[in-house]
Amino acid sequence: MRPPRLLLLALLAPLLAAGARAADDAAELRRLNDAYLQAALASDAGRLGPLLAEDFTAVLADGSLVSRSEYLRQAALPLPIRDFREEGVTVRVYGDAALLSAVAVARLKNGAWARSRYTDVYVRQGGAWRIASIQITRISR
Repeated sequence: MRPPRLLLLALLAPLLAAGARAADDAAELRRLNDAYLQAALASDAGRLGPLLAEDFTAVLADGSLVSRSEYLRQAALPLPIRDFREEGVTVRVYGDAALLSAVAVARLKNGAWARSRYTDVYVRQGGAWRIASIQITRISR
């Protein structure tokens, strides 16, 4: 016996809604990542601050752990970058938490190229996504 179509739709509706919400969240997180990168490349700590959770921490490429206030202080300093691009951006949403990862490729003002992989942890707080943590790892090759 086949289940009635309305019953089947009622059972599938929450799954379809969750999938649509995850897709919307992923698009929003990519937009926030773009806003973050634009502000960081401009050394605009004022635009970065609202994107970060109050208890934000970062593990920098040298392994140091910095607080939100120290991160924003460092973010206000000019970056020695001429060109920048991202590769392989991925977003994984887990309800009110998400991971965004990518490879950052930068040409420094001295002409050298630098590559790093970063992972940002986002949390939804008060209906808005905020970056709770960042980890940056240099790619040596």
